[in-house]
Amino acid sequence: MFESNISGLDTIIIACVSAFGGYLGAYFKKSAEISSMSDNIKELMSQQRKITEATESVKQDIEHQVWRKKEQELLKREKMEEFAILCIELPQKLSDEYSKRTIHKNADYDRHYMKKIILLQSLYLPKFANDMDSLMSLHQRYEALVAEIHKHTRPSLPYLESKLAEFVKVRTELECFSAFIVGKVSTEIENMGHA
Repeated sequence: MFESNISGLDTIIIACVSAFGGYLGAYFKKSAEISSMSDNIKELMSQQRKITEATESVKQDIEHQVWRKKEQELLKREKMEEFAILCIELPQKLSDEYSKRTIHKNADYDRHYMKKIILLQSLYLPKFANDMDSLMSLHQRYEALVAEIHKHTRPSLPYLESKLAEFVKVRTELECFSAFIVGKVSTEIENMGHA
């Protein structure tokens, strides 16, 4: 057989050194695996943190957009209601104004009332453009009537009475048309709630 100069003690030492070397190799290999896993976990945690931050940012953006949309809808609703109120009050406003303006050419009245209605319609109710044309036509008839009365320096009572009948006709048409517009605005507001 093989002759060996290795004694039993040497064999045990070699076996122990080999076992220790194998253990160290396995230890370092396992340590490298654990270190690699630890790095992977750190990277995953970093990615998770970034994903969470991005998700929160998107969530906040969506919440802000929803809030802005609700605020815009609320503002639009308020302006539509203001428009409806101005239309409802228009016939009475013109009646009060008519009595002042037929007596005094320089009577004080709200010269911007119709401009408010036009502005609200153009900003918040663009679908009502044709209706506004009709409303403006009725208002122009009223203004023409007042201008005709102002042509007379001292209009007589019978003349004013004859013009009053024309005014009542215009006012009645305005009342009907205002009610029609208010109904349309009401429907528009109701539809906002269902959209």
